[in-house]
Amino acid sequence: MLDYVYEQSAPAGTSARGAWVFAQTTGSSCGASVRERKRLLADLIDHHARVRPGARILSVGSGHLREAQSCQALRGGGLAEVVAVDQDLESLSVVQAEQGRHGVVARRLSIKQLATAPQPDLGEFDLVYSAGVFDYLPDLLASRLMAAMFGMLRPGGSMMVANFVPANAGAGYMEAFMDWRLLYRDPDDLARLLAAAKLPGAPQGRIFLDRPGNVAYLQVQRA
Repeated sequence: MLDYVYEQSAPAGTSARGAWVFAQTTGSSCGASVRERKRLLADLIDHHARVRPGARILSVGSGHLREAQSCQALRGGGLAEVVAVDQDLESLSVVQAEQGRHGVVARRLSIKQLATAPQPDLGEFDLVYSAGVFDYLPDLLASRLMAAMFGMLRPGGSMMVANFVPANAGAGYMEAFMDWRLLYRDPDDLARLLAAAKLPGAPQGRIFLDRPGNVAYLQVQRA
């Protein structure tokens, strides 16, 4: 059985009730999945830095790029460049403030721009990934974005996307208390997206669930 205990305290000044909510949500199964996603992506970046010296990495819908906090290659100079793409300027300002000194480049682009129009100025990458964007995209846009992400890979490079599954343990809380409604997908749904993306060479994707069973991942390698 997995242990979801999260020992970090609530921020200073949080009320007693707020601290209880903080403990319940961060210690939940979904909280564990979000932390595991951060670790998985940091490990994936470090892996590409080891096997592909001078690797370039692209994070699509980067948010605050929290996985960079755990990435050894970023601080050790093992990467040529990490590009964080998001449409939210506030998120990009956090990325720039926290990771700019490590060579991360923050770039404002919308998902629609990435999915529907070539972006040759971004160049090619050894790893292209998206941690949370697919939770918000309808199938057509999701498959187009997948095709665009794959199209930016160098030969031998890999793409990874993550999506919360319909049976995730936090759906009820998110929808009832936060009015936060994601577009959930199970492994079969990700396989259908992959087929709809019509990637060149028809590569086979590796699809798996995280340990708590809340997030599905699709990983594809370019020949």
